[in-house]
Amino acid sequence: MDPLLDLLTQHDAQVFVSPKVDEGRAPITCVTHDLEDGAWQFLANDGLTNAEPRTRPMSWVIEQDPSVESLTDLPLGWVATRPDPQSPWEREASFPQDWNDLLTTAMETVQQSQARLSATFELERWPTSQLSFDDEGAAFAWRQDGQDKVVADVVLVGTLREGMWLWAWGDETIPEQARAELWAFERFGQVNGFEPMAAASWFAAEPDGWQMACLTAYLLGAEGVHRISAQGTLLFMILDGVERVD
Repeated sequence: MDPLLDLLTQHDAQVFVSPKVDEGRAPITCVTHDLEDGAWQFLANDGLTNAEPRTRPMSWVIEQDPSVESLTDLPLGWVATRPDPQSPWEREASFPQDWNDLLTTAMETVQQSQARLSATFELERWPTSQLSFDDEGAAFAWRQDGQDKVVADVVLVGTLREGMWLWAWGDETIPEQARAELWAFERFGQVNGFEPMAAASWFAAEPDGWQMACLTAYLLGAEGVHRISAQGTLLFMILDGVERVD
């Protein structure tokens, strides 16, 4: 079995459970396999209700409810639910399963958040910008007179050069910490039949780069997207934690 889908059988794996499930006050009625980081969540009917999730080893979850072993093949980005423990698990994707519908939803969603970012932070106003890396990841700054004015955490999505798109997950020249959140994208594309996500590189034009950036922002829940140009290469990224610098 695919190792990404076999996590439920690794009994020492740490998973998230809601407080009610942890305390035995409610049965598991919702299981999620998150695309962002591959994490599993085991929740009651009321989800987390603003409470912090708790961690338990998978062996504990299976001991409490052996039925979750039937969810071993729950793919990334999918959710399984049931109204009560006597009912069978029902599975559904948390994203549109048609490629064109997925792209349309991603573009529309990110365009709205992008408009809010531009209005709030005036991203087009600042004359210079700078991309930097550290052990935690990558950061981007919009600058004026040598001073950071707006900063954001970024994940590099991919590059477009001479008509070829290259996903960051397949580009070893990009620091690993700046593309780590894309670790599951190749497999996600393969499982769902999304060929542009499953192939590391393919012939493309600039609109394709924007689509892949918006798709990534949508799937990972990022605040927006950005693109820079350097030496004939377009570098696309997603933005999170955008804030002004006092």
